[in-house]
Amino acid sequence: MRQLYINLKPALKALELTTNSVMGTTLMGNYTSLLPGAGLEFKGYTEYTPATDSKLIDWKASLKSNTLLIREHTEERNVSAFFLISTSGSMIYTSTKKLKAEYAGELVASLAYIMMKENDLFGFAMFNNKIKTLALPECSMTQFYRLSQSLINTEYYGGNSNLTEALQFAFRTLKPQTMLFIISDFIGLSRGWEDALKQASSKLDIIAIIVRDPADLALPTLHTSEVLVRSPSSSQIVNVRIASVREKYRDYVDRQMLNIRKVFA
Repeated sequence: MRQLYINLKPALKALELTTNSVMGTTLMGNYTSLLPGAGLEFKGYTEYTPATDSKLIDWKASLKSNTLLIREHTEERNVSAFFLISTSGSMIYTSTKKLKAEYAGELVASLAYIMMKENDLFGFAMFNNKIKTLALPECSMTQFYRLSQSLINTEYYGGNSNLTEALQFAFRTLKPQTMLFIISDFIGLSRGWEDALKQASSKLDIIAIIVRDPADLALPTLHTSEVLVRSPSSSQIVNVRIASVREKYRDYVDRQMLNIRKVFA
């Protein structure tokens, strides 16, 4: 396969990360809300006002001071995120300018950059039929560099996808309440992945990001009636009449996507 190219500059610009401080941007506010901290830290007392919820009154402290007081807390973030990235043969396909793996790589690296700026922990594993590389969550520029270099390493790509084994690995390895991002095209799903996902969700907070090429969703319009199609996971080649399978292909994709949504729901 050709060398992978992960271009972070446009992705980071799109995520409003070109300034020195991103704490005040809308993006960072949304990120903080999306990934809440693990708990609350006591900050101090403030005087009660009618506009404040009376449920927040600390009656013991109020009696001692002879003034109605409420407790103030700040959120302890300490978020730990982990990217489970598919590198199967279907991820190095494209009908556009970029491979699916390149889109996925730019997305993962951009999200990791946000987390690093927020001093949150992030780790990653890349998998096809087995785990190809692993870095447990930490927060450092070294970790970000390790991720960037892994994403463009062509030795990690190709072969079948075993999401079942990858999820079981995440369940065994990661700490409870880790935010697990699954980045995959969800094509060629392994047997038992639904049960593995259910098990993992009992311990981890899971977000799935589906990366698909336009041709994954519908067969393209071509100037020829027949095409040769090669399997991404084997050397098998099939001669296909596009018109005869277009509707069946679309129906299959729709049913597949519906099932994936149902499983995650």
